[in-house]
Amino acid sequence: MSLPFTIAGYLGSSILAVQLIPQIVKSYKSKSTQDLSYTMLFLNIIGLTLITSYNTSIKAYPNVGGAIFSVGVSLSLMMMKMVFEREQQKIDTTGESYKMEEV
Repeated sequence: MSLPFTIAGYLGSSILAVQLIPQIVKSYKSKSTQDLSYTMLFLNIIGLTLITSYNTSIKAYPNVGGAIFSVGVSLSLMMMKMVFEREQQKIDTTGESYKMEEV
């Protein structure tokens, strides 16, 4: 593979890897993931997993690391969404304000 394509692969993979980090920061600060869709997160995880499998099979390693990292970021967002929704349900059912512990 030529150098320009290798550089493009690493650059694209790096951008893909960090694309959701601002969303994680925003969600963590606001303690809300209400506007995130489970469907979007699920499809993102499935798509990235398939891309990782394919890129591994054709030995396109510049893309594998970024895709694996992106799967981890998407899984983190999905877990945050589950936790924040569960905490919101506690507030809704008890009528009390519940503050999550700082990590």
